[in-house]
Amino acid sequence: MLINSLLKMEKIFLKFLPPPKLLRMSHAALNFSDHSVKILELFGYENEFSIKKFGAEIIPDGVIKSGNINNRDSLKEILKKVKEKYDLSLVGATLPEEKAYVFKLRVPKSNSEKEIRNSIEFQMEDNVPISVNEALFDYKIIPKSERVNSIDVGVSVLPQKVVASYISLFKDVGMTPVFLEIEAESIARAVIAKDDMDTYMIVDYGRTRTGFSVVSRGVIRYTSTAEIGGEPIDKILEEKFHIKKEEVEKIKNEKGLVRDKDKPELYMSLANVVSVLKDEINKRFIFWHTHKDIDGKIGDNIKKIILVGGNANLFGLKDYLQAGLKVRVEYADVWKNVKFRDDAVPVINFQNSLSYSSSVGVCLKKFNEK
Repeated sequence: MLINSLLKMEKIFLKFLPPPKLLRMSHAALNFSDHSVKILELFGYENEFSIKKFGAEIIPDGVIKSGNINNRDSLKEILKKVKEKYDLSLVGATLPEEKAYVFKLRVPKSNSEKEIRNSIEFQMEDNVPISVNEALFDYKIIPKSERVNSIDVGVSVLPQKVVASYISLFKDVGMTPVFLEIEAESIARAVIAKDDMDTYMIVDYGRTRTGFSVVSRGVIRYTSTAEIGGEPIDKILEEKFHIKKEEVEKIKNEKGLVRDKDKPELYMSLANVVSVLKDEINKRFIFWHTHKDIDGKIGDNIKKIILVGGNANLFGLKDYLQAGLKVRVEYADVWKNVKFRDDAVPVINFQNSLSYSSSVGVCLKKFNEK
């Protein structure tokens, strides 16, 4: 049922427990970054979908920084326009994982949701630098446990004040948030098959930041971010090679990291930027394969690296990373878990779809978790 009291709403959303009736109702997805908010809504019946609405609106620099709302009034005006333009009411939204903590815990086996949550709360302060009273969390049971009396859970935590700031903002502009979750959760729901138990690293290559996550047995097990992105590539193309701003995306999509006999310096300039991304991926790849968990075991081997994000569409990026990292790299299929109606053709092209991965995941939540 709809909850009008912000206090009651916060108690539900801050525990990441969406009311089932709300979750089943049609909702649009909002994906926030420091520079834009993306909107997507799927229309579907029995998992046969069409795209009802989509778009993106610019957020000026400084309004949001690393997930924190620094200019509430400015963001409020943007969301008012978004609500009117896209006719939004119920929304699911993602929050950047810069503010999130993800870890694995072992708790006593129980059929009681309350008992599991109490067990997690009891151990939480040993794993995150914020108190239980300041923390909001969700968890997923890690499947295929061989233990009789305990279970392993993947826990994701966000500071209460961060979540509350978004909830109150939605309320002020007349939107009802059905749920909030970290971006890595939504992306994984979109790009990894529901029953896939293998281990993957997802790299979300954005404009000024990159998110890294590892999904194993269907559960987010690791997240990290780095203040790197594709913005320097745009600047190089515009300032060093004097390419017009409106032509930059075309050059990135058609030439990118491909050696050109006529312009060898273009490849070298772009490779210098992307090599930083390669090094950051490698650091996390090594960490995952050397860091021991609560059983003293290292993580399962990463089967492949999946690329998403608005700057992942740089032509040749996949091959460059694959050659340098010696591991399989693929562009994400953000529609992997979306079955379109026979008469419904996706109106978002492949390059642009990479920036909608988390939005697709938000839309899928209502169908995957009834």
